[in-house]
Amino acid sequence: MKFDIIGDIHGRFLTLERLLKKLGYAPDGGVWKHEKRRALFLGDYIDRGAQPRETLQLVRAMVDAGHAVAIMGNHELNAVAYHTLDSRGKPLREHNDQNQKQHRATLDAFSGCASEWAGWLEWFKGLPFFYEEPGLRAVHACWCEKSVERLRHHSLRDTDFLLRATEAETDEREALEMLLKGPEINISRFGLHVNAPGDRRRNEMRVKWWGYDAQSYALPEISMPPGAVLTEQRVQHSDVRHLPNLSAGGPPVFFGHYKMSCRNGFAPVDRGFCCLDYGAGSGGALVAYRWDGGPELEAGSFVAEPDADPGS
Repeated sequence: MKFDIIGDIHGRFLTLERLLKKLGYAPDGGVWKHEKRRALFLGDYIDRGAQPRETLQLVRAMVDAGHAVAIMGNHELNAVAYHTLDSRGKPLREHNDQNQKQHRATLDAFSGCASEWAGWLEWFKGLPFFYEEPGLRAVHACWCEKSVERLRHHSLRDTDFLLRATEAETDEREALEMLLKGPEINISRFGLHVNAPGDRRRNEMRVKWWGYDAQSYALPEISMPPGAVLTEQRVQHSDVRHLPNLSAGGPPVFFGHYKMSCRNGFAPVDRGFCCLDYGAGSGGALVAYRWDGGPELEAGSFVAEPDADPGS
């Protein structure tokens, strides 16, 4: 099977249509399709952009017709938790200002459509946490073998599992957040922080989850996206030994989540590791990788569509 693997869409429906057209897909009976290929969507269909509803309709139609595979992103997980109550009647994801702001575009898009939105939340619950077949692996943020095996036979449609996966300090939560949000390290002890959306300061820095084979590392070497922290402050092996450390040489891994910069073009982040989140919904680009099989990843296989929807 040949796949066009597409990164985080974030409600950029018009950008997605243009990218699919560029990839050779065309609508047929209301469903976008390609005669010889399938799409593989890496999650984060909602929030930020103004058209999450249309985005979801397009993606689901392709999935239902067998023309695409869709996996879960952290924004779908967050939405489920935001709209699900625990045993005490409180939301699993707090309705604070920060979380409401992150979710606002989607809340606005489905205003007055409570029944339809409830149906989408059920669809989110059934999305797989990862995808694999011989020669290919895909996940939203981090391919951690331990977490993959922990979650292989689980779904958010299991209410007991959903509650365990959103509680603090459970194995289920640790595994799910590893796959959908990736590993982080605390950099506040270096007097550093990173800027998050909404001018929010975060003490945790997202880091890579492969290629740890030295005794110390400069922060730009391990940050995700690469080079995100400019200081050359070094961390020791003891600071990163608890992180996933996937070995190179297996089937390539495709993921999103990390909002790579378009400034220097598009290329794999490492041999066998390909990030496809380039900031759609935030003025970047929606990016696909044309995978025809085989372990080698090439810069020439990237296809990008600028994020130029109204409201960008």
